[in-house]
Amino acid sequence: MTKTVMMMMAQLTTATEQIDLTAEDSRCILLLDFRKAYDTVDRDFLYESMRLFGFTESFIDLICRIHTGTTATFVVNGGQSSALPVRSGIRQGCPLAPLLFLLVVEVLGLALKQDPSLKGLPVPGTVDRTHLFSAFVDDSTLFLDTAKQILHALGIIQAFGNLSGLHVQPAKSKLLFLNRAISRASFAGIDIVPSGATTRYLGYEIGTGPLDNKNWAHRIRTIQRRLLTVTRVATSVENRVLILNSIVLPSLLFTASVFYVPRWAEKEVHNSYKNFLWEHATVTDNSRHKVNPGLLVTPKQAGGLTLSMSR
Repeated sequence: MTKTVMMMMAQLTTATEQIDLTAEDSRCILLLDFRKAYDTVDRDFLYESMRLFGFTESFIDLICRIHTGTTATFVVNGGQSSALPVRSGIRQGCPLAPLLFLLVVEVLGLALKQDPSLKGLPVPGTVDRTHLFSAFVDDSTLFLDTAKQILHALGIIQAFGNLSGLHVQPAKSKLLFLNRAISRASFAGIDIVPSGATTRYLGYEIGTGPLDNKNWAHRIRTIQRRLLTVTRVATSVENRVLILNSIVLPSLLFTASVFYVPRWAEKEVHNSYKNFLWEHATVTDNSRHKVNPGLLVTPKQAGGLTLSMSR
């Protein structure tokens, strides 16, 4: 995932204002949205794809048996329906599900990369290397050297969907132009993310403008909502330390792995930590706390609380 995100960020940094270029000739990034991705995969297509990728018949048979005879029930107004057969899709919740889905999408990636009329974006910092397609589970992205390639690419994607059951929804897909001078609202039936605006991608806010502050503001708001939810059930300092270490810290590291931590964000996070630990509050407060900060991060064996603090 990190490699996919870093490729996206590297491309976004190349965005410039080119008033002499039309939308058709401008570089762009297409964020594809598959309709009910996991539920619509054609199982026969999955099994045949596995054969083409060299999986043994015994393993393919195992996957087939996992997906044979699947049913679903519905609860309406408190009443449960009878079991209905499910004949397509991958079983969600199965540890294999994301990998099986990626096998199917890999066929699309190969079809796109083997088409000589499609040209990807240059990889920043390299010579003569381009990148055309990325897929992370059900988030797929096209990097196109010119936007006029979109219709041809969508034709390939539609043909793939007719075989695999995976159909892209243009109305829910998003288009990012690396030419900030483009001011139109849509292109080829796909909404354009305006210059300076952002959209969600693999848990991050992305766009062609500054992103550090926007991502950290979003992350801090999310953390404060979570802390507000658990304030009433976390009845001891030890419980709150566990919550900060197991839930909040990974969330912070997720954002920090891509975006620089501004000074204001660091202060907000530290104040939120202290308020949650000692005052049962999540709003930031600059008041001083009468607890030695060293006690928080000291190991339990030495009488501390073993709080992991991000730096």
